[in-house]
Amino acid sequence: MISDNKHILKEEVFLFCMKTSGWNIKKYKTHEGLVLLKPDFYPEGYILAYSSKAIIICDGSSVINYRGSVFNDIEELVERYGVNILSQYQNWDFMEEKEWLIKKTNGEWVSTFSKMSGLKNRKKLRC
Repeated sequence: MISDNKHILKEEVFLFCMKTSGWNIKKYKTHEGLVLLKPDFYPEGYILAYSSKAIIICDGSSVINYRGSVFNDIEELVERYGVNILSQYQNWDFMEEKEWLIKKTNGEWVSTFSKMSGLKNRKKLRC
């Protein structure tokens, strides 16, 4: 697996970006030493990061076409093809993708993003 600095990142890059954006990281997934940031790698409702006023939570659903089969979850791909299938995610056809949703602790929607360049500074969002 290769870091693309969008959905797959070196751990130090991910940690630096989250810290400089003002977010506290809860837990994240890795594969071959790289952070899997693409929301489709996480179940809906997964909390990636937080502050005292907001959370970053996985929202939406995935529809992935791979080798003529349609999958609604990356775990289905892993069950069928094994964990090494994660290294081939760039060959998957994402027909529908999840997003990271930033919302305040009172439930108010603030912003969304799906790759690292879309992450906004927490203070600019007033979160």
